[in-house]
Amino acid sequence: MASCIQLLLLNQYTANLLFLDSPAVVGFSYSNKTLDFQGDNSTALDSFTFLQNWFKRFPQYKSSEFYIAGESYAVPLFSHVYGHYVPQLAEDIFDENKKSTKENYINLKGFIIGNALMDEETDQIGMIDYAWGHALISDALYKAVKVKCNFSTPNLTDECRNEMLKYFQLYQLIDMYSLNSPICTVDPPFNVPNQYSDVNNAWKDWRFSLLPVLKNVIDGGIRVWIYSNGICISFFLSCDLKIIEDWTPWNNHKEVGGWTIRYEGLSSITVREAGHHASSDLCSSTFSSMPTRSCHPLLFSQLMTLHSKI
Repeated sequence: MASCIQLLLLNQYTANLLFLDSPAVVGFSYSNKTLDFQGDNSTALDSFTFLQNWFKRFPQYKSSEFYIAGESYAVPLFSHVYGHYVPQLAEDIFDENKKSTKENYINLKGFIIGNALMDEETDQIGMIDYAWGHALISDALYKAVKVKCNFSTPNLTDECRNEMLKYFQLYQLIDMYSLNSPICTVDPPFNVPNQYSDVNNAWKDWRFSLLPVLKNVIDGGIRVWIYSNGICISFFLSCDLKIIEDWTPWNNHKEVGGWTIRYEGLSSITVREAGHHASSDLCSSTFSSMPTRSCHPLLFSQLMTLHSKI
């Protein structure tokens, strides 16, 4: 409602939100097929099938612009498995739309990800640089990782694994996902150490890098918006995208709230003092000050609404 004039005004950036518990058996979702538990490809396919059926049931929303939102997702380094739900689902929709009839077409316009895990090589390098830059690991360990680890391949050497195990000891001492937050200690699941290996062995499909996926959808006109605390953005350098608006600070109540850079088809924004889960680490006033010129206003309004639900 307008503050000075007592009448209701239409918000042109309103959005209908659809929350999906994915993969199967997460939240309220369930499945009786073991094939649903084997990896990211099956997760993307299940989500795509769900969306197709949902739009068939509610055809009045078919013409609406459709955006996907998600945050992060990765599992431990040494399992060699990495999840990338949102981009893979977006690519499935994008590719299927090329051969789809009007009845099955999904009006996908873009997607948004927080602290996206997109490329294993740049993510691991950035993670180590971040830890060293915040004085969380010694110079000796930092140099050892740089010398012994080649993150361009999933097959790490034993020498590299040994050095990385020293790094991962930090996770027992401090919350690496939010350095300013107190650590939340929990017992191992079921107090059975081999539960991790059982899950890892059951996981079948994954992609080492999603940069080809990113390039595919961007070239096809799908808009991408990524926000983060600054750790997970180094992969942009590998995308060879044209810069539309270079590195620029944005303000939150006269203080620098972060930085933004806009590429052709992709926009990135960093949030100062945020942890890995930026949308839950900072208050809504910070997000309300974010620059919206880097993304479609409707997409930004979805981020704001999602944040208010946390």
